[in-house]
Amino acid sequence: MSPDDLRKQFKAVYMAIGAQGSTALGVDSEEGKVLSGLAFLKAVREKNPTKIGKKVVVIGGGNTAIDAARTARRMGSEVTILYRRTAAEMPAYEEEVKAAKDEGVKIQFLCAPVKLGGSSNAVTVTCTKIELGSPDASGRPKPVPVKGSEFDVQCETLIAAIGQDINLTGLENIPRANNWIGADVLGQTTEKGIFAGGDAVTGPALVASAIGAGCKAALSIDAFIKGKKAELPEKMEVSYKDLPLRNASHFKHLQDIKRTEVEKLEASKRLANPDSEEALPFTQDQVMSESKRCLGCGSYKASFEGFPEYFGKICLACHDCESICPNDALIMPNFFRIDEGRFATDYDYPLDSRDGLPNPLRLEKPLPLCCRGNQTRRGGFRHRCRQGCL
Repeated sequence: MSPDDLRKQFKAVYMAIGAQGSTALGVDSEEGKVLSGLAFLKAVREKNPTKIGKKVVVIGGGNTAIDAARTARRMGSEVTILYRRTAAEMPAYEEEVKAAKDEGVKIQFLCAPVKLGGSSNAVTVTCTKIELGSPDASGRPKPVPVKGSEFDVQCETLIAAIGQDINLTGLENIPRANNWIGADVLGQTTEKGIFAGGDAVTGPALVASAIGAGCKAALSIDAFIKGKKAELPEKMEVSYKDLPLRNASHFKHLQDIKRTEVEKLEASKRLANPDSEEALPFTQDQVMSESKRCLGCGSYKASFEGFPEYFGKICLACHDCESICPNDALIMPNFFRIDEGRFATDYDYPLDSRDGLPNPLRLEKPLPLCCRGNQTRRGGFRHRCRQGCL
């Protein structure tokens, strides 16, 4: 079904098809000799792994490359990663790179493939050595090939994980921008009634970014259907004025508890059992320690001394998480009663403003916990938040 068919049935269509394609190496004789990192990982996940042999070469320096290398290592292969920059420029998470090395993955820096030879199960990767030049568009040093420095690397399987792209088969008429779907911050494309977001617009990014894009597009679609102009809500800065001091009596027992570092399963045991979890579970004592630890909500930045009234074992409902989320992916409709293991209802809100917590969102006076969509009761009657959010 094409976007035109969908538009005949719906007033608006939101495109969130992701970036599930893999970027080609762009070297001579590539066809039939390269397995994409995403395809390899998907096959393993679906319990239908590709036979990769004893020697595997992975090209790339991102998290997909590391995941592919570690997975191949768990399948019993000798694995070498080829990366065109140095360790300092690798976009993969540092802890993942360290874990890969612990598991026996070799990394050869400052080299890049220029030609492939051999067959699909006996590949000759001709590489050139690299020198780093001036920063490119990514801000990292530009890889510059060194003339006459070619050398060969042999492998049974070559996995490429140098980037992702979008598959627009059947969607060729969708507006494009820099090889992705073209859409503004509200998800609006130049095609009336067509909206888009997530990796299909930005390229590979975090899940939170895609969630935030969906939230913004929902506002935009709602405005479009109603014939109104779509606008993002004003983003409020978090203020810690009137929050209790961290050294107040009810915080003192939390100050000296340090974060419990997750222990990892030994590399040899991870390789012996490919399906094992790398991170070991907390012990009961560690769980109790973590539950008592101060998470640094910002109370230590308070600008006054005093002891405000507060509910006790409940979420502060400060909305800091919602306010500072860079992707606008969080919505905090109300607070969570930790003591009862449930979200609050209207009847949990205080009858008098003096029973509420100081509100950190720059209100002149403390109010009951009612910002961002919460309703409160006073004297048995509901009233609207002064922020005008109801």
